[in-house]
Amino acid sequence: MTRRLSLSCMALALCTLLACHDNAAVQAAPPPTASPAPTATATPAPTAAPEPTATPEPQYQTATVLADNVGIIGGYLTAREPVVALRRQEGFTYVEAQSGKFWVENQFLRPEGEDGPRTNKAFGRVGAPVCQDVYLQKPFFTCEKDQPLLVYDRLGEVCLVRVKDGVYGYIAEENLYRERSARKSSGQDGGDISLSAGSGFTVMPLLLRQNAEEDFTPGRYILAAGGVEAYAALLHRGDTVEVIEYREDYCLVASDGITGIMPRCLLRLMGEPAFPVWQGYTQDKVPLYGTYRLLDESVAINTNTPLLVIDQIGENYLVQVDDRLGFLRPEDVGPDPVPKAKKRSSDSPAWTDPVL
Repeated sequence: MTRRLSLSCMALALCTLLACHDNAAVQAAPPPTASPAPTATATPAPTAAPEPTATPEPQYQTATVLADNVGIIGGYLTAREPVVALRRQEGFTYVEAQSGKFWVENQFLRPEGEDGPRTNKAFGRVGAPVCQDVYLQKPFFTCEKDQPLLVYDRLGEVCLVRVKDGVYGYIAEENLYRERSARKSSGQDGGDISLSAGSGFTVMPLLLRQNAEEDFTPGRYILAAGGVEAYAALLHRGDTVEVIEYREDYCLVASDGITGIMPRCLLRLMGEPAFPVWQGYTQDKVPLYGTYRLLDESVAINTNTPLLVIDQIGENYLVQVDDRLGFLRPEDVGPDPVPKAKKRSSDSPAWTDPVL
């Protein structure tokens, strides 16, 4: 009986020990870690559009026109192009062309239907350039000695010539001769001399009449040359324009709502130094031109004529002779008069009448 009680007590103690071990294991185990709650990502607010900024006005430069009878080039006219001449002033004619209304220099117009100028045989000075354009800026042919040319027209002091069949160009009238050059037959250093220069070489007999404003008749005309500048507006010395853009030797300008191009040499920007005016004298009997290219009809001025050199435009001087403005080559003007030629002294005694 006692033994049975002891076994029962031992069984009870073993069960109690196992239960305590299980409770300790349960309490020692860490609780499971809860999964973190998902984080909500905030959607960024839309970026506000930037405030529109005003486009700044372009900063144009003001420039002063340096010469009279120049213009804003609005286009170019082609040879034989028909136009309607409306009026004429100061060496220009206001015409209506297919591309608009422009001012054109008088010497480039011929009345429609008028008989063409008679052709003249001539010879080009050796080394003289024949150019593609009437302004003599684009040479394409150089004359050889006694270069034969056929002159078709005279445009100011430039002539339209035929170099050979199908090849035409423009040459300065001063480089033309009526006859071949000849070689001197006497002298130690014989050389080529011209027998007859091109001075007064008239090809278009009616040129002066057509250029005269008082004899002008409105009507239909044609262009006697190609690539002629057509001016949207005429300007004078002292006028101002706004320079918009530079294009090599030209400027894009605007004036009174008219936009076009002008040669850079005709403009002086505000702030650029003015030309120092100086007193000068002609160094020979020289031609005074009305335009800065020296290609229009000229007027002869005698040696030692006093004048004022008031500006330099390109390579040439703008001068004032009395109350007239014009252009001279730099080599034709000097600061001092040319001394009068002194009579040569002779070793022989002066001639005296014999006593009879």
